Amino acid sequence: EATLVVHAISATVNFSFDQQLLVQNLALQ
Repeated sequence: EATLVVHAISATVNFSFDQQLLVQNLALQ
């Protein structure tokens, strides 16, 4: 179960990180 929690957290972090990159790219254009 611990590994599932870690995977869920890492997936959430990666998703939010991608969202930030997307917003930055849109702001630069």
